[in-house]
Amino acid sequence: MESFVTTLVSLPTLKVLTLSSLGLWGSLPGKIARLSYLEILNISSNFLYDTIPGELSSLSTLQSLALDDNMFAGELPHWLGSLPVLSVLSLRKNMFNGTLPDSLSNLENLRVLSLSHNYFRGEVPDFSRLTNLQVLDLEDNDFGTEFPQLGNKLVTLILSKNKFRDGLPTEISSYYQLERLDLSNNNFVGPFPLCLLALPSVTYLNVGSNKFTGMLFENQSCSGELKFVDLSFNLLTGHLPKCLHSKKTVISDGNCLETGDDQSQKPVSFCRNEALAVGVIPHMKNREGRSSKAAIIALGVIGGVVGGIALVTLIFLLVRKVSASKEIKKYPTRLILEDASTGYPSKLLQDASKVLQFHLPSSMFASALLFDDTISIETERMTLLCS
Repeated sequence: MESFVTTLVSLPTLKVLTLSSLGLWGSLPGKIARLSYLEILNISSNFLYDTIPGELSSLSTLQSLALDDNMFAGELPHWLGSLPVLSVLSLRKNMFNGTLPDSLSNLENLRVLSLSHNYFRGEVPDFSRLTNLQVLDLEDNDFGTEFPQLGNKLVTLILSKNKFRDGLPTEISSYYQLERLDLSNNNFVGPFPLCLLALPSVTYLNVGSNKFTGMLFENQSCSGELKFVDLSFNLLTGHLPKCLHSKKTVISDGNCLETGDDQSQKPVSFCRNEALAVGVIPHMKNREGRSSKAAIIALGVIGGVVGGIALVTLIFLLVRKVSASKEIKKYPTRLILEDASTGYPSKLLQDASKVLQFHLPSSMFASALLFDDTISIETERMTLLCS
């Protein structure tokens, strides 16, 4: 490789250098930076190893750098973010590791960033300033847990096989140019944004193997461009939207949907309990169609009830402290305004349609359980029911 590059640098005005799939072996010589007019450098699919030489930081005219499918290792150098006109950075299938340098967010001309199949970890830098970014491929790394901050001109976004966990931001509904979205094989939790199905340009949507919750509706609208949809192995309930029935490929196995195929779906109770286990409020359909009304009641009542719990708890503890022991035994340790004999664990988890859990300042654990039209606020010592 060294002698080969030595020959090349005798062409100082060279602008495009493509050396892909030539079986080149060794480290990339720093002297390649002597090609000071270089605009495109593609050395993909060889056997190059070691780190990216720092001498490349002087290539001020470099627009595209592709080192895919080699054995480069180490952390990405900060100077990559100083290449003023770089628009394509593709480093797929190498052995890079560490966190991404924040300097990458300075690449205002960047259109393509492909870092898939490496060993990167940590949070993705704030890329919201990369207003020209159209392709972001971070597949098969250890990124996470927060969804990255991105611009809204993306056409392709691939975050599969990472460790993202937090829910999706509301801004994703404004990705009007997005054609391909792959979030599969992560740990995403929270409600599945139905708007993803209706993004006007989306043709490929894969959110399989996560922990998205929520209910799908038959009358949900879909993009006319959709060709592939994978919703498999989440915690979704309800019915597949009718607009998906005509699509070429739709995968929905491993949820709790009413599809008529019991073998491919799990019981609804499974999705409820799994959602509770990861701290998510499951969206369950009310048998009488009143879940929306109950949810509104919940929002209005919970705030006031929490404060009331703290006050009642304080009074209760004071009364308990000054009362005689035999007087204490006369009353139960729970204040029950309506029958709550089912208790918390098994039946409650099966019957409750929504559960909110929180800690009070007094270190008492409380839960708000939303039934058909009923909110049950529980602590260790009391239960308040509001219909």
